[in-house]
Amino acid sequence: MYLVTGWAIASGTKNDHFFVPDATTQPVSFFTPFLEEKMMRHKKIMVVLSLLIPLLSTIFSCKKTPSTLLFRTEFGDLTVLISPNIPDEAAAQVAQLSLVSSDSLAVSTVRHNGFAELNFRASGISPTDDHDHAPVSGSFVVSNGRFFFVQGREHTDASLDKWALTNGRQMPPTRREQYKQKGGALALEGKCCVLGTIVSGKTTLDRIAALPSDATGKPLRAVSVHLVTLPENNQ
Repeated sequence: MYLVTGWAIASGTKNDHFFVPDATTQPVSFFTPFLEEKMMRHKKIMVVLSLLIPLLSTIFSCKKTPSTLLFRTEFGDLTVLISPNIPDEAAAQVAQLSLVSSDSLAVSTVRHNGFAELNFRASGISPTDDHDHAPVSGSFVVSNGRFFFVQGREHTDASLDKWALTNGRQMPPTRREQYKQKGGALALEGKCCVLGTIVSGKTTLDRIAALPSDATGKPLRAVSVHLVTLPENNQ
């Protein structure tokens, strides 16, 4: 027979005074399915939180994107002022860079009259539809998660026309003017997001970009970079 209590259903025998469970008695709690469902729900919540926490951390870090980055090298310092109006995706990548251990940073690639690239690569997708800002000389940009100090070179209508012919597309007039007035790196045109401007240390960039390199652009000597995030009032 079966006895139904407030807590369980059990099989057993009964005498005149009380229920005596037999050897096969298997109490089954009414709350077992309920507890299992609660545990499964708890596990699902924990999984969702484990995925959301890093995302939320990145989102909130975007609100705290450092306004000024100071890069120290043996050739001098580079101070970059980050624009307050960069897209959220780019801001998240700047936040990642600012948290990197400075001991691991270095210049990985140099292009004379072009750029110097850091060896750090941020996760996420870098915006490339920056219609208002070209990678002109003195810019700090991100392309596919990679960060570049743009040294650039002077450009004329002839060099810009040659670029347009090679790439099969025309550059807007206002953008052409940016290159003609300030120079820039056409290799990064349409492939990057301008994060900010090098406000001091352009001669440092010239020294680094002029270093001898191999066929891939890797400097023949190591160039360590120490990153310092400056408070906003030190702009």
